[in-house]
Amino acid sequence: MNKRIKVLVTASIVSTFVIPASYASGIATSNEKYVNNKIELSAKNAAKEKVEEIKGKKDKKESKNEKNKKHLENMTSTILKRLEGIEKETLKIEEQINSYFETGMSAPESEDEANSEEQADGAEEAAGNEEVVESPGEDNNETVSDTETIEASTGTENQSVTNDTDAEEVGQDKLIDEEETTEEVTEELGDTEELEEAEEISEEDKEELEEIEEEFEEEDNSRYNSFYGKLNAQLNKLNSVTNKLDALSNKYSDDNEGLQSAYDKIEEMKAKIDQLINSVDEKQGEIVKHLRENKNKKVLEQKEDVEENKTWQITFSRELDSETVNGENIVVSDAEGNIAVVDLNYDSENKQVIIECKEGFEPGKTYYLNISTNVKSAEGNNLSEAIEMGFTVK
Repeated sequence: MNKRIKVLVTASIVSTFVIPASYASGIATSNEKYVNNKIELSAKNAAKEKVEEIKGKKDKKESKNEKNKKHLENMTSTILKRLEGIEKETLKIEEQINSYFETGMSAPESEDEANSEEQADGAEEAAGNEEVVESPGEDNNETVSDTETIEASTGTENQSVTNDTDAEEVGQDKLIDEEETTEEVTEELGDTEELEEAEEISEEDKEELEEIEEEFEEEDNSRYNSFYGKLNAQLNKLNSVTNKLDALSNKYSDDNEGLQSAYDKIEEMKAKIDQLINSVDEKQGEIVKHLRENKNKKVLEQKEDVEENKTWQITFSRELDSETVNGENIVVSDAEGNIAVVDLNYDSENKQVIIECKEGFEPGKTYYLNISTNVKSAEGNNLSEAIEMGFTVK
């Protein structure tokens, strides 16, 4: 009896142990919140990452824009300095042109005028000429044997054209001017180190600027011995700058306002150079035509294998009127009629005219040295005949 009751009590206790519904519901709610929180956190993280990604792209774009802006500024600055250098060099060439052609001399005399004057003075001067004319190497045969000597007898004077490789340095003022021009152009170009001190430059920009400056330096190192060649070289430099501007304009099509001033400057300079070329063509054309087409000139033997840096000396037996020693009366020109830019210096003590081409004569080309009858002695007597001597550079 007691045993049965015990069993029933136990069974009763077991059967009444039930999990409350509220507790089960709480567990479910907790799990749901956990899941929801996790989803929400994940969404927030995703949103944050998206924001950071967008911000990163924006920062990257701004950084790229800033880099492009700096690159454009650096390139534009270099190009504008280059244009300043070209402009200064062009002004120097213009000064040389004006100095060479604006000698204050009257128009070249015709051959009839020269012959008429010669006939008027001929009888009076004949005896005197015989007394003063001397052989160029009479007192120094050794010196003459070491040089090329060409004699040309005239009605009033005797002259010799010689090459003297040991001749005294002449025309230093012009040489100094050219060195100053090179220094000015170099200063205008600036250099990468100076730019780096002024502002930060990326390694990529630095390399590009160095390449451009090397290219500009190579262009400046080219030498031309005629005004026509010098001016055309300036046009080539402007074309080179234009190509660089075009590349920048295409790359930065939305921000090329600063480049327009450079384009405008180039057009202005090209117009100026074209004007100078036309002026040179006109001036040298008249001079060369008068000298080369003179049928009464005396043509001396052609010289071959002449050195590029050949210095010519013209020795006269009488003192000259230094005003007649100028670029109109003594001219070196190439076969195309372009006058070579030479220094003409008169040494009154030795009665010599020294002709020197600082840039050197171009290898393989033929040149003509012409002496006009407008060259006069100190007494005012003209040469009796014009002289021409051709020479080919080896």
